[in-house]
Amino acid sequence: MTKKFFLLATFIFLLFASPPLVIAIYQGQLKDIMVISLIIIIVFSITAYEFIKRKK
Repeated sequence: MTKKFFLLATFIFLLFASPPLVIAIYQGQLKDIMVISLIIIIVFSITAYEFIKRKK
């Protein structure tokens, strides 16, 4: 995975993951905020792990 692809994947994922998170924060739904945040963290962790693994 190249750095360009990694950044593009991160940007596109954030583009689609941000609106539900913003809406949940605006409405004060703590359960939704925690679930969406956990999903974002997991996806970023897997993507970063694959990026670091392939770089070596």
